[in-house]
This record gives sequence, C-alpha cells and structure tokens, in this order.
Amino acid sequence: MSKKILRHALLSLALPIAASGAFAAAPSGGVCDIEAFGAERGDTPQTRAIQSAIDACAAAGGGQVRVPAGTWTTGTLILKSRIDLHLSMGAVLRGSPSMADYPALDRRVDDHNKSIAQSGLTDPERLAINEADGQRALIYARDVVDVAITGFGTIDGQGPAFWGEGFIGSGQGRPTLPRPRPWIWFRDAKHVSVRDVTLVDSPSYFLSFETSDDVDVQGIRIRAHPLSPNSDGIQIEGGRDYRIRGVSIRTGDDAIVLKSSNAAIENVTISDSYLESDDSAFKLGTGSTHPIRHVRMSDVQIANTRIGIALFMKDGGVFEHLDIDGLSIVTGSRHRTDYPVYVDLDRRFPDSTLGAIRQVRIANARIETRGNLLFGGHPDAPIDGLRLENVDVTLAAPVDIAALPGKPRGNMMLAGQTPGADFANVNAHLTVGHVRHVAVDGLRLHGAPDALGSRAGIALRHVTQADLRDVTLAASGAPRAWLDDDGVGAVRVRDLDAARGWTGVED
Repeated sequence: MSKKILRHALLSLALPIAASGAFAAAPSGGVCDIEAFGAERGDTPQTRAIQSAIDACAAAGGGQVRVPAGTWTTGTLILKSRIDLHLSMGAVLRGSPSMADYPALDRRVDDHNKSIAQSGLTDPERLAINEADGQRALIYARDVVDVAITGFGTIDGQGPAFWGEGFIGSGQGRPTLPRPRPWIWFRDAKHVSVRDVTLVDSPSYFLSFETSDDVDVQGIRIRAHPLSPNSDGIQIEGGRDYRIRGVSIRTGDDAIVLKSSNAAIENVTISDSYLESDDSAFKLGTGSTHPIRHVRMSDVQIANTRIGIALFMKDGGVFEHLDIDGLSIVTGSRHRTDYPVYVDLDRRFPDSTLGAIRQVRIANARIETRGNLLFGGHPDAPIDGLRLENVDVTLAAPVDIAALPGKPRGNMMLAGQTPGADFANVNAHLTVGHVRHVAVDGLRLHGAPDALGSRAGIALRHVTQADLRDVTLAASGAPRAWLDDDGVGAVRVRDLDAARGWTGVED
C-alpha cells in the first residue's frame, strides 16, 4: 500500500484513542465517520459519539462528518464551522423521544415577543417559551460559516412522541407537552447549504434560519402529517440571500414562511418546487416588525392547501417588491373555505403600529379553487401597487362567502381584534379593498356555470387608480355583476369579455 493511500485511510477513519479519552482528528477536508468515533446503531442515543466526530473535524479545520447507512439515535448536536454533516444513502438520524436529551440552548427574545408581552394579550405558547431557560433543538448551529447538511439519508424527529397520545384527531390546537423547538436551527450563520436530505416528523418547525446570510436549500424533501402542529417546513427569520430550489414539502403548518421579527429579510428566491400545507403554502408574517423585500417565486406547484400565497401584515413591518411568476395552485382543505391568494394588512392589537405592503406582482398563475382571491389593505394603510398578469381561475362548486365567520387571522392562537377592514364576506371571485394602483392585465374566470354566476366577478372597495384589461368571464346561469364597486375612483376598463348572464356595475 502506498503511503498516500495509507494516510488517506487512517485520516478517513479518525480512530478514537480509548486510553486517553481523546480522539484522533481529521484534517481540513477529511472525513470523520461517526462509527469510528464509537457510535452504534439502535435506539440508544449516541449523542456523545456523534458530537465527538463533529468536534474532531472542526478542530482539524473542518471536513465531512459521515453518518453511514443504518438508524442512529441522538439528542442535541452542535454543528461547527466548515462542517458538512453528511447522511449516506440508507442512513436515518433519529431524534431521541426524550426531552432529557435536549439541553437548553439560547433564549430567543425578539421584537415580536416583546410586543406580545407588553400587550397583556399573551400567546400562551410563546409565553411558555420565554419563561423557559432556553429553546431546544435537535441540530443547532450558531455563529458559524461554511456549514452544511447533505446526503440522501433521512432525519427523523419522532414528532408524535412529543404531542401526546391521540393528539392527531383530538381536535387540540397545540400540544401541551414540552418539545424541541425549533428542530434544526441555524442562527447567525453564513454560507449554509442543506441539500438532498429527507426530513420527517419534526416535533415543531422543521428547518429554521435566523439572521443568516447566503443560504442554499436544494432538493430536500419534508414530510409530516397534515394535522401535525407547528410543523412549518422552512422558516426564515431575518437575513439575506436565500435560495430555495427543487424542494418538496408536505406538512401541517406553513410550508415556507418568512418572518422578520429579529431583522430584515432581503433577496429570497424560491423556484422549481412543490408545496402542500394544511395552512399556508407560502407565507409572509405574522410576527414581522422589520422589512421583507425583494422576494421572487417562480415555477412552483401548490396543491391540497388552505391558502396558496398568504401575506399577513400585523406587526408594523414592510412587505415590498414581491414577484411571483409561474404558479400552479390547486386549493383544497378541511377548512370552511380556501384562498389561492390572501393578503391582509391589519393590526395585531388595537395599539399596534400599522405596517405597509408595496409592489406585489402575481403573473402566469393557473388556479383551481372553490374559494376566492382576496387583497385587503387598511383604511389608514392601503396596499400600494398590486399587479395581476395572466391569471387563469377555474371555479369548482363554491362556498357561500357571505356565511363565512370573517377573515383568517394568520395564527390560531391570535386573539380576535376588531379589524380595520374585513372583506371576507364580499361575494366575489376577486376582491380588492383599500388598495392604491391596481393593474389587472389578463384575468380569466371559468368553470361550472352555477359556480361562476353565484358571485360577482371582481369587487373593488375603496380602490384608487384601477386599470382592468383583458378580463374574461365565462357564461353564467345566474346574472351577477362582473364589477361590483364601492368608493372607487379612476377606474379604466379595456378588453372586457363578459359572457351572457353578467350584468354591468352592481349598485
């Protein structure tokens, strides 16, 4: 054997030195196999051995920590800079079902939590988190650079173990038992990559990035029961330059959510992906006190979801320059209605600062739904700049909008407030309220005649400078207005094709 081959074999194994309790280290770019550090397959947590492999690679300047095929149980792991946690094909890294294996980490107190505490109307779960000595996670990486989780293996969170027996189907909103939150947590990290892995059954949020920069998430699969609690797929809370590509997410809570509680979020691209959620497939808010800007989504398929695209502005921040192009949305949920697109600007509490939503574009969208598209600003803070281009909507048998209890609030734990404006009961396929500068260039509504005719085509409420072009409404069995307006100024209509049964402007 050559010296070069022998050296490579020894470095790859990084064999432990049992007599002293220390471990041989892999050099920068080397491989530390967790089995070589004493990890064993099975149900017994191997946290110490796996962490030793991580620490040894980090001490030597970085490298790959390899998880071989088989099932390996662990508690909290702390990733270090220049570490690639690599799950080989057939490897399952399984989180321990015992909270004792998850030590307290840093507390996360943000502007959003402070506002809730000051209001006196506390969300019980957030209050419990803040009163604890720290949050807990399966994988945690803070103040790191050049860190990755890769490979075609699986990370299993054993979520049902933390929810309580019979939780699914019990009707409970949230579990009462303690559980690790968030599950995989990158905080103040730079140059992060998560590729190809499969994540299943998280006890809480799957993949959380907080105030991190230059993050690439590619080719991952996230799977959870549709009734799993707080099981957000990818959660971004501050930072810039995020790229999410080729992901497939099916979960109970929001599939991808951006929240700017701690810092601004800038430059996010989401492309070539599949999203499915019992709540919102793609969501901005709630809990956004800083700006979220320059977000682009393209070529994304959304299915079996209550809300396809959701913007909830409640905490005084700013959403601006959102460009969504190339969507397929098929709604469908256990809830009373669905929204392919839902935008709401309001206050969380009566004295909360009003935020702003500016420059939103949705183009080249194909939608199938029983619900409607709703864009609702606030009387004192209208949405500024809304553009819809080439939007095709097929209507299934519709719900009775007038019978709905009111607009979604964006958080099941949020106490109901008297809203500044609620357009949820406006009986139209597209409702736009308190918006400045609306442009519709290509909107087609079609489907069953009774589905179309039971609602107005477009409802405008307190809208200024609306330009409606190339609007097509198919035949209807019951006459309704194609345009239902109130408090509207400077409306221009061009290239209208309203087939028989549609009246003009409704009084």
